[in-house]
Amino acid sequence: MNPLALRRMETLKPREKLNISLDATNPATGYGVQILSNDYIMLGWSPRYLVEDLLKVMFQGGCEVEAHIVRHNPPPAPPGQRLLVGFSGCWPEGFQPMSGQDFQPLMEMPAKVLAT
Repeated sequence: MNPLALRRMETLKPREKLNISLDATNPATGYGVQILSNDYIMLGWSPRYLVEDLLKVMFQGGCEVEAHIVRHNPPPAPPGQRLLVGFSGCWPEGFQPMSGQDFQPLMEMPAKVLAT
């Protein structure tokens, strides 16, 4: 991780507003949602499993999506676990969060197993 980003993380406080940005060239997923400090230092990305939902809300929700620090975990927490970020915005009409492919069961459990 970028040393500048690590230093900037140390100064973040709960409820501090963050910026978010669409990353259309993410090598791992194609698209990503970047999380930036209010002075535009790139801190990281949203989890991959939230990208599809965040993009729908960002571009179809009808209002601005906002992000803020919920919790800051100082070292020795790994860099990828130092920030808990909250998002808020408006959902599009009929939107069902966490209903995409990433949230589907890996396998169906037989009814007999569920009953025990």
